[in-house]
Amino acid sequence: MDPPEPHHGERQVTRLVTQIPELADALDSAQRAIRRYCVLPDAASYDAVTLWAAASHVVPALDVAPRLVIRSAEKRSGKTRLLEVLSLLVNDPVRFADVSVPYLFRRIEKAGDTPPTLMLDEADAIFSAGRPSERSEALRGILNTGFQRGFVYGRVEKPNNQLKEYRVFALAAIASIGALPDTIEDRAIVLTMRRRSGTEPVEQFRLRDAGEYLAVVRHRLHRLLTDHQDEIAGVRPELPVEDRAADLWEPLVAVAHLAGDEWINRAWTAAITMVEQAREDESSANVGLALLEAAREVLNSYRDGAWIGSVQLVEALSKVPEYRDLASALGVAGVARVLRPYGVRPANHRVGESVRKGYRLVDLRDAWMRYLPSALSPATGATPLLPQRDQEEAATRQATQPLRTATHEANRGQGNAEHPAAAPVSHIEEVTHVRS
Repeated sequence: MDPPEPHHGERQVTRLVTQIPELADALDSAQRAIRRYCVLPDAASYDAVTLWAAASHVVPALDVAPRLVIRSAEKRSGKTRLLEVLSLLVNDPVRFADVSVPYLFRRIEKAGDTPPTLMLDEADAIFSAGRPSERSEALRGILNTGFQRGFVYGRVEKPNNQLKEYRVFALAAIASIGALPDTIEDRAIVLTMRRRSGTEPVEQFRLRDAGEYLAVVRHRLHRLLTDHQDEIAGVRPELPVEDRAADLWEPLVAVAHLAGDEWINRAWTAAITMVEQAREDESSANVGLALLEAAREVLNSYRDGAWIGSVQLVEALSKVPEYRDLASALGVAGVARVLRPYGVRPANHRVGESVRKGYRLVDLRDAWMRYLPSALSPATGATPLLPQRDQEEAATRQATQPLRTATHEANRGQGNAEHPAAAPVSHIEEVTHVRS
């Protein structure tokens, strides 16, 4: 198989990189620091957040700047605390809860080739439900445009109506109650926070003490990663996910490649777990995808011909307790309306002497393949086209088997080896209520 084309002419595709055992230890230290003050949902979340923070130190070497969306259903779920901790770990943080768009794109442009890391809290106040405002659409435009290197934010500026282009490529972490616009979350690793229970203790966060402790961790990450930016720029790691998910996870897996096999394995596991979770969340939030998922489960073992009647499909859904409400709410006409955008339409079918409306199973299977793909496809680049059921079973086997052979000793000591007072508090630029 031919290697992929490089993203830029000056970059060469590289499979082998120099592994840095000290970086693996630095990533472990960063994760211990996060665990010290924050409770995240699972191990995959800790690994993803750790690698995302590390990637902020090599943004000049990246082609994609994945967003990190930190959301929850309710207040007091730890979103702001996680942003505070990350602000002490990432490169050149700019924290804000309310900022003018002109300030933001000028701030990014001013940083030149090493853009800041944007840390937006209380994003739900900006992207609230209802009609979008001019300000929220402008901010959404910057967050979307800044996802990929090479795009610019164009302005016509006074006094002479000069055309000016601003670079807006930068990493961004965004905290919100509830979901953000689809176009933002589609460019993001999404972390859903939960309120901490009484059995999940964390250390009290005091900015002065935490700043001194985390500055040591941050400085070590920065030194190790910036010394190897060229290798990060060249590596094209194998990935266990595809399409937009591969774009999001490539920078994180590239960082893991420098840290060795243990962190590569953890990065793969995190990618598979969180991409699958995101698809499950999307499916449950979207009635069309929910219906396709329900139909696939109900009809997966259906062998009675190549067709199922409209009434028969609704009845089959109604017999499954978890889909009974969905079938009842939609009915025959609603099912037809919801399935139509996915290319699944009821057609006449002769049964004996009568003609009934129903669906061809081949149409349903095509929709399942297109809109409900497995997130766990092999990363070899040469995947045989298996029947849908075989694909799903192969994906399940892959998810439950070891991903890679680890050559580094797993789970180094969990004690805090850093000396809290070894460095001054790292600089955090905080912007609130800025108006141009």
